[in-house]
Amino acid sequence: MERKKMLITGFFFTFIIGTLMHFTYHWTGCSAITGLFVPVNESMWEHLKMLAIPMLLFGLFEKRGYAKELKNFWPARLLSIVSGMVILVLFYDLWLVVAGDGGLTLDIIDFVVGVALAWVINGKLLASGRFASKTARTLAAVGIAALLAIFFVFTWQPPQVDFFRDPPTGTFGPVK
Repeated sequence: MERKKMLITGFFFTFIIGTLMHFTYHWTGCSAITGLFVPVNESMWEHLKMLAIPMLLFGLFEKRGYAKELKNFWPARLLSIVSGMVILVLFYDLWLVVAGDGGLTLDIIDFVVGVALAWVINGKLLASGRFASKTARTLAAVGIAALLAIFFVFTWQPPQVDFFRDPPTGTFGPVK
């Protein structure tokens, strides 16, 4: 039962911290260091940090407690984060095709759905015991490091593709 409570707590942690992250870059006076971890503009890419970073942070807390003995913890967490990111992008794009611009309502629904499904996937993967090998754990560590590195690099040097464009300004990279 403790694992189920932690998954529910993780959902709320991710949702609340992720939502606060949306505003943190400007709250900190557009700090370059803060911008590595929180969205620096309204692009879809930057909003993926709102799911990934809180799930990783909560993982550090979990791993010190009930999850110490779970060999598949970090592989499950990485797979659930990547799955949640894909869900966020697909749900958002599907909604835009079906209904056009959904505005703030779409953004909130998209985030809730993506975070919830990421935590459901995390719970299922943890319960399955899959991906517990040393190789899977090593690949998860490399994957998490790569994800963070990509967030850091693409925050300041984003590819010139719409996925990385700030819709209100039409620019790429941090908006001050």
